[in-house]
Amino acid sequence: MFKPAGGNSVLDKEIEQKARHYTSNLVKLGLTYDDRLISQVGHDLLNSEDLKKTRLESSLPIENSALVILRQLAKAMINKFSYNVKTDKTTIVSYSPFALLIALLLKKSNMSEKYLFQHIALLTPYDVVPTDKLIDSILNGSLNDNIYKYNVELFGSNNNVFSGLASSRELTREEFGNIDEFKNNRQGNTVDYYYNLYRLNRRFTLDKTEKNLKALFDFSKSGVPYTAVKKRFGNNKGLFTFNPKNLTVERFLADNDDNEFIEMGADNNFYVTVAMFSKRRDCIREYYNSFKKLLTIANVITINNGVVSLTMPKFWESIAKEFDFENHIFGQHDVNGSVNYESDFYPEYFSSITLQEIFNLSETQTERVLTALKAAYGDRSLDDIRSEEAKAQENRLLETVNKMLPRESLADLLPMFTDRTNDSKFKKT
Repeated sequence: MFKPAGGNSVLDKEIEQKARHYTSNLVKLGLTYDDRLISQVGHDLLNSEDLKKTRLESSLPIENSALVILRQLAKAMINKFSYNVKTDKTTIVSYSPFALLIALLLKKSNMSEKYLFQHIALLTPYDVVPTDKLIDSILNGSLNDNIYKYNVELFGSNNNVFSGLASSRELTREEFGNIDEFKNNRQGNTVDYYYNLYRLNRRFTLDKTEKNLKALFDFSKSGVPYTAVKKRFGNNKGLFTFNPKNLTVERFLADNDDNEFIEMGADNNFYVTVAMFSKRRDCIREYYNSFKKLLTIANVITINNGVVSLTMPKFWESIAKEFDFENHIFGQHDVNGSVNYESDFYPEYFSSITLQEIFNLSETQTERVLTALKAAYGDRSLDDIRSEEAKAQENRLLETVNKMLPRESLADLLPMFTDRTNDSKFKKT
């Protein structure tokens, strides 16, 4: 019988680590606690047919299971904990991606999918931005500029790793590899690839000769090493423009005018900054997809040809009359003692609470929201509003399906189901 090196304890530990990794999203959604016991929210999702809803929630044309997800999205906070030993208090700074999303789409009804979600994923509670400036910069600024400016504020002096001579002399492979931004535990060779880029680019920056240019060009044709470099330093794009038929220093400099790698390539801190920002961009792209999918499941947004809009703008406009989403994007409060888990200070996230409770609406405020909602639909009943919205969403879905798969295309596809030799053609069609 096969036994892994280290005995069963090693195997058990690996299985436990994998199990925790694969179930981590259950904790993030509040469906289970950190110990993976099912929370009240998890029970609500498993038994959604028995979910208790308020009149306001009943006006939404969504399934009970989607309402559970919507409640969690509305409650979700990204938190930063700062414990003060002297006062025995923990300061918690929170960021609500959901509040930002609603605030933005109430001000601008249609926004680019990439533009909107990259901005939402960019923010953290580690750098709180004044709300009015934040909204203005997103609605009127550029994505690249905003990402750069926010990263500069977020990382601050952390990107000034080297000072004095160490910022300008060539680093050894060991010195370079000790920088956190260049470490890669999964692929050991990548640090060598990063170092080669650093060494070759720095030498060309300091001594712009044909020989140094040729070495840099050869590295750009190295395949896997250059691919790794592009991912870490260039957001998967080439770092330079080369003209192989005219590989001269003059032509290269002309084709790469204002290229920061050439302008800043002698400064060791430059490579740390670029790697840091590029890694941040990777995280932004990676993490906003889950949020976007959950919003779609909860029927909060509609995405059509890369454009995002609120599925029920009148519903959110009515709530916004009583709950200021802009002022709830960031929050801060203190709790006694040291906090290790969200469940320690925010048990509501794992509990079954309604949208009214989440948005802290009193009975009087809730009635005002319902009155405003009815008025927005011409003083119709909540049942009529739900039916109207459900029909409108069905029509939008059919319209989308008809565009993606018109009757003629469907007629071409159906005969292919019976002939598996056409699988490649079926997939292409």
